[in-house]
Amino acid sequence: MKLKGVWKALLVLAALAASSCEEQQSAPLAEQPLASMRTTEQEARSQNKVLVLGSSVAGGLASREAQAAAALGYPVDVVTPEQWSLMLANDFMLYRAIIIGDAACQAGTAAFDAAVANS
Repeated sequence: MKLKGVWKALLVLAALAASSCEEQQSAPLAEQPLASMRTTEQEARSQNKVLVLGSSVAGGLASREAQAAAALGYPVDVVTPEQWSLMLANDFMLYRAIIIGDAACQAGTAAFDAAVANS
């Protein structure tokens, strides 16, 4: 996976996380065709699992983000910042999606520092 593609995915996830902090829930996003959101190389390596940075969500596997992925039928792996920092690009390519949430809906980067440091 190219670093540029990782950054694009992180920006999309950050935008989604920021919009989830609103007081009222907005309408669900329009569904995108899955083929438009992945590369051929990623598709070949993906194990249809979702990776969640544990420090960025509230409740680990019980978080809203992990529960939403599980409800769609994806097995979810929640990792600590320490585990995240040891992962290589090939490790991230094993996942269909990567979730970096905003559990506290507040400013600052502490919740996702591991993702920034491992770029």
